[in-house]
Amino acid sequence: MSYQTKNYGEQGGERTVIGGSLDVVSGGELDIESGGSLKLSGVAVSASAAQINAAGANTGTIKAGSYTVVTADDDAGTKSIATGLASIAAFAVTILRAGVPLFSDQALSVSGGNIVVADGAATYELTAGDVITWFAAGAMA
Repeated sequence: MSYQTKNYGEQGGERTVIGGSLDVVSGGELDIESGGSLKLSGVAVSASAAQINAAGANTGTIKAGSYTVVTADDDAGTKSIATGLASIAAFAVTILRAGVPLFSDQALSVSGGNIVVADGAATYELTAGDVITWFAAGAMA
C-alpha cells in the first residue's frame, strides 16, 4: 500500500503544492511581497491592496424612501433628504403632487449622503404636500 501526501514541497523548494488545505490561524499572516503575485484560477489579481480594501468598504448599498414636503421646505425652496448613506453613486427621484408625477425643472443634486431637491429655474417650486420618493445607491458610513 502506498501513501500519497496531499501537501508537499517539490524538489528544490521552488513550489509548494496544497492538495488539502492551508489554514492561516489567528495571528498568522499570508504576505505576498512586492513582485509576488496572487492568482485565482490561474488569473493574476491586478488590483492593489488599497483598491481591494476600498472595494470591500464600498460594496454598494441601496436605500429608498419617501418624504412629504412641509410648509418650511416650501418657504425655503430646498429640501435635503438624508439617505443613511455616507456617499451616493447614483440616485433617482420622483415627485408626486396630488398623486400625479411632476416632470418639470426641479433641481436635483447630491451632497455627501443626502439628496437635495430644490425649486427649479422656471416652473417647479417645492409645495407643501408634494411627495418625494427616492432611491440611492452608494456606500455606508
